[in-house]
Amino acid sequence: MLEPIDVIIIGAGLSGLALAQSLSRQNISCKVYESDSSLNARAQGYRVRISDEGIQALEESLTEADFSKLESSCNIDPGPSNIPQATLDAIRAEACGPLFRPGAEIPMSARPLRKPLSADRSVLRRSLVEGIEDCIVFGERFEYYVEEANESVVAHFESGLEIKGSVLVGADGTWSRVRQTILASFTLVDTEARLIFGKTDLDDRMTRDFSPAALKGLTFIRDTGLNCLLEPMRFSKERNDLPADYVYWVLFLRCDSEKTPNNILDLKSTEITQLARQLTSHWHCSLKPLFENSHAGQSSVLRILSVKPDFPDWAQGSKASVRVTLIGDAAHTMCPTAALGATTALRDANMLSVSFRVRGLGIQALREYEDQMRGYASEALQNSLLGGRNVFQMRPFDQLPEVQIRTSSIVADR
Repeated sequence: MLEPIDVIIIGAGLSGLALAQSLSRQNISCKVYESDSSLNARAQGYRVRISDEGIQALEESLTEADFSKLESSCNIDPGPSNIPQATLDAIRAEACGPLFRPGAEIPMSARPLRKPLSADRSVLRRSLVEGIEDCIVFGERFEYYVEEANESVVAHFESGLEIKGSVLVGADGTWSRVRQTILASFTLVDTEARLIFGKTDLDDRMTRDFSPAALKGLTFIRDTGLNCLLEPMRFSKERNDLPADYVYWVLFLRCDSEKTPNNILDLKSTEITQLARQLTSHWHCSLKPLFENSHAGQSSVLRILSVKPDFPDWAQGSKASVRVTLIGDAAHTMCPTAALGATTALRDANMLSVSFRVRGLGIQALREYEDQMRGYASEALQNSLLGGRNVFQMRPFDQLPEVQIRTSSIVADR
């Protein structure tokens, strides 16, 4: 067994990396263990938006210079808020009613305290790795943990690696193995949304042929049984380490729609691109270049799962894990229709880091973090439902089909 460390982090997503950055600034020893072989071993989406609390969390987790560099890597014109600046009719390519009706509840602020950050996901993760490269270990798949007399926890990996730490943090996403280890039975719900997302180069041809209204900023396109959200991603030309400009887009389908193939989750990337083109073939000629010019091998489809706002308390019960906690999607995966997933995950990382600084690396710090996290995460989940109703007719949580995740009881007591 290697020398013990303070904090073992499972997963090199946004929350895991942000936590490692913050802990490193506090001289708290930590290691991030990621099952993927490298940072960009698989597609994980293209664009992520971060709002007030998430921006503040990044500022507090990073040095001033690192935050400034991260900020300069984002879309240079993300718009004033996460509410689409334009809503267009897919057939006429003309302005139509707003996404949220006047007076209706909306899932995000129309007047945030500061302009959102809109980042390329791969660039954002790369930024969060800078300076802590030695803290990240790739190619290690977490298997289970053992708590030792409430004084330490040992993480076991499929390779045979064993790491002892003061606390273990699961930041390993929707299908979290840490969460499955904590809870013998855990229920997610299927939101019934199937999202097709992709990117299209924002080159001279796209600028010439695509709708000028849609190129002004975050835009929502309405069609019967099929909606689209897009955002032009324009990056600083003063840096040579950023992607070429592109348009990020996502199509929202319901699993029970006649437009949605039964095998949509099994399609290859090229087939997904072709499906997007077929679904939008009747759209106005000024909108179709978004799909006709898209990268044939860079489209993906996602089945959107969520926890319920009253998600389980893993610190309760006779088998409670006292030195283990969860952050990000591992704790509260949610539908992206309120643009709060990344913000909430980054808020988790900062909140947990603050708890460690104030309370030390003990049980009290974990429980205080969890108590606070449940409040704002539950609110974010409710807001995701508000957005989902408008975007793809999402049903209330208690009407959604459950997705059971069960594992054998592999948490050892000693």
